[in-house]
Parts: sequence; structure tokens; C-alpha cells
Amino acid sequence: RLQAQEMEISWDYPIKPGSKEWDEREDRGNFMAGLRIMNIPSDTLKSINTDHLVKVCLHYPFWPQVFSRNSLQEGYDFLKNNFNGFRELENRPNAAEFILQEYKKMDPADFKPGSTLAQKGEYMARFTFIELLLAQHEIINNVNEDIKRKIIEESLKKFQEKIMIRSYGIEGLVTTAYIMARFVNNLNGSQNLFNDISGHKDFLNNCKEINFKPMIDIANKTENFIRNKEYFVY
Repeated sequence: RLQAQEMEISWDYPIKPGSKEWDEREDRGNFMAGLRIMNIPSDTLKSINTDHLVKVCLHYPFWPQVFSRNSLQEGYDFLKNNFNGFRELENRPNAAEFILQEYKKMDPADFKPGSTLAQKGEYMARFTFIELLLAQHEIINNVNEDIKRKIIEESLKKFQEKIMIRSYGIEGLVTTAYIMARFVNNLNGSQNLFNDISGHKDFLNNCKEINFKPMIDIANKTENFIRNKEYFVY
């Protein structure tokens, strides 16, 4: 449905899983048909500003499907292939800037008081999702140097904070290291930076889970590289 507000077009999913309308669909047994319902109408897609499009993508009802494939990257690719919002976002030159705005609002320790294990798990999984979205090559390739440096610094900050919180474990660090590795690998002079890290190629390509030590190595090499290049911006 569309809402006109201050000359901008906003959009929300027409029906959502768990609603009465969703449960009463004639094709409710067809999972792929459910995915198709989520697509943004083509005449609306180009008119949504990037800030709003980021929020639409981050609230995609089927975002947990990133965990449904052999790797997180394959999971994201599945979502992108089935939702035109992700494909459109990757084509926006300012996508990273607005994803970063949302990413900076997230505090790894910001669990609500009294949160259950399931609620904590969902919050940590949402960290994985936004980090995976930010780490896409198409988005990275559109990033200017200033935003690129800010993203690297923010991911380093988040990585250091997550290490101090036992709940995140290895799984909660993977996509944070993925952002660092992919963004730094896109900087001039860094292409061989991670060559001596075990499994680095599969990690850079597919976000395949790696052990704790290689992720620490990625973080250390990232920090040393950008310090030597005087890339810190704050």
C-alpha cells in the first residue's frame, strides 16, 4: 500500500506472514508464491527514496531465510533472487550510506531487560542480516572513500564490542569480519592482505563460517592496514 507523505512515496508489504489475510490466501501452501507477494510494484520501486528502501529491505518478512542455505552469502542470494527490493537497493549509489545509518544505531549489548534467549537470538541474527546486506559487492563498489572508511571503522568497533559479549560466539562475529574483509579488500594496495589466513578465499566469496582465530587475524590486519594508511576518520 502507498502513503503520500511530504512528497515522498513510502511503501509497506501488502500482507505479512501471521496476519489473517496471509493465513487465508488460496495459495498459502505455496512458499514461493508467498515470496512473490512481497515484491514491490515496478512503478513504485524506482520512486522510493533510498532511506526508505533500506528500511523496507531490513524489515523483509522472510529475512531469516539467509540462514537456510549452505552459506550466508548463498542465503542472501536466495533472498535477492526473489525480492526486487534487494536488487534495486544494490543499484542505488547511496545505499551504503543509509545502511550505515541503521547499522550505527545498533548496539551489540542492547538486549531489552528481561529478554529471553529466543529474543536475544533474534537480535543477534538481525545483526547478521544487516551486516550481510552491507557487505555485498554491488553495494561496496558504489561506495566513496569517505563512507568506505566509516564503514570499516564501524565494523571494527562492532567486532570489538561483540567479542566482549559471550552470547555472540563465533556465529555472531562472522558477518562483522565479512564486512571488514570485503571492504578492506576493495581498497588500493590491500588485495593480498588476507592471503595467509586459512580459508580466506571461501570466506570472502561465500561468507563460509571460519574459526575464531582467522577472524581475529582479519580484524587485526584490517586495523593495522587502515592505521598505516591513516584511514581512520574520527
